Order: sequence, then structure tokens, then C-alpha cells
Amino acid sequence: MKLTDFNDMTAICGMGAVQKAIASAKAPAVGEYQDDGENAPEGEGEGWPEPQPMTAKIEPEPYPLDALPETVRAAVEEVAAFVKAPLPMVASAALSALSLAIQAHTDVKRAEKLTGPVGLFLLTIADSGERKSTCDGFFTTAIRNYEDAQAEAAKPMLKDCRADVEAWESKRGGIKDKIRQLAKEQKSTAEMVSALRDLEHEKPEPPRIPRLIFADATPEALTYGLAKQWPSGGVVSAAEAGIVFGFAWHESG
Repeated sequence: MKLTDFNDMTAICGMGAVQKAIASAKAPAVGEYQDDGENAPEGEGEGWPEPQPMTAKIEPEPYPLDALPETVRAAVEEVAAFVKAPLPMVASAALSALSLAIQAHTDVKRAEKLTGPVGLFLLTIADSGERKSTCDGFFTTAIRNYEDAQAEAAKPMLKDCRADVEAWESKRGGIKDKIRQLAKEQKSTAEMVSALRDLEHEKPEPPRIPRLIFADATPEALTYGLAKQWPSGGVVSAAEAGIVFGFAWHESG
């Protein structure tokens, strides 16, 4: 009976035969003749052929600058000429700033029933000193100025909110004191409890101040900022590797 594999050998000859066959086996040297015609590779029979590459070399294509709108293209060309940075890196900085500015205002309809956000995920890989932060700064300055202006305009509202919160806390404390007093006197507290419930719904909420740019933010800080401060934002940082890999380590740890 012909044995085709170790399963057959185990069933017919036992595990000892399998262990003996493995112990006596040796790997053929490169170029050594393979005498087993069924298992030998196709070719002239003089050993294994040279392995074929598993990757294909793709030559880089010029950045499609003409695909950008005229105003954006002019800005990219001006910044690239000024800072002497690679054109794709400057264009990525421009596109990231544009997507951050408009992602809360519109969606994109890519097909009849395919609509999604316009926010982009962009990653630039470059050595230190390649002016990544400089390129970002040219296009995010307007966004940062907007954040500063909104924060300045919100200062009076923040003061009003703090005063409202203190007044609300005083009312809440008075109702709770009244409930404790009525409870000691073994009187009904239903009316005061109802008033406390109504007051909880009147708690002043602080005004939301736009914060669009996060730099070196942890996933927890980013989540809190989007939930409590402003519902739209983006991480713009020259040290993304720490953020990306830090999050990966956090998830795997």
C-alpha cells in the first residue's frame, strides 16, 4: 500500500514510524536534484527555481495639481515656492485645513444613495526638518484666529454662566435644606422633591466655544472635547506617530 502522507503512515504504521521518518529527513541543498518526480518543481529538475518577487515596483506619478480648484492650487503653489517643501506635502496641508473648516457644514454625495462626511484622514511621512509644521501653519492660521476670536467673544457669556450656576446651586441648596427640615419634622416632602426635580432641568449649561484643532490629544481628550466642547474637530500635529501608535498600544494593552 502506498503511503501518501503522515496521516496514512500513522494509521498504518503507527506514530513511531512518523517520528522516525521526521528524524531521518534532511533538507535538500540549493541546486540538489529532487528524485521525487511528483513533488519536484516544474523545470529542468535541477533544484528549486529562483523565487519570484512578491511585490511590484510602481513608479511615482506627478501630483495631480490641476485637479485642485484654481484658488487652492494658487495657494499651494505659492506656499511650495516659499518654503521649498514637496508639493504633495503642501497640498495635503491645504486639503486638511479645508476639510476641517467645512466638515461640520456639509456632506458629499458620491452617488445617488451614497452620502458621507467631507472630513479627510491625511498622513504625511517625512523626515524631521522637512517643514511639515510650517506647511500646516500657513493653512491653519485662519482657523486658529477664528478659535481665538470666538473664545474672546464668549468671555462675557462665560461670566454670566458662572453667575447663573452659583445662583442655581444656591437654590438647590435651599431646597435640599428644606427637604431635610421637613423630613426631621416628619412632614411631607413631596412638594420640595418635585421642586428639586424641576430645578435639575434648569441647570445652566456653559456656552460651547469652537475648538477645531487638537494637537497631540489623547483619544480620551479628543472624545471629551467633541462631546462637551465642540462637535467638530481634527487632530493637526507634526507628531502623529505618537498619537497613532499610542492609541494602538492603549487598545492592545
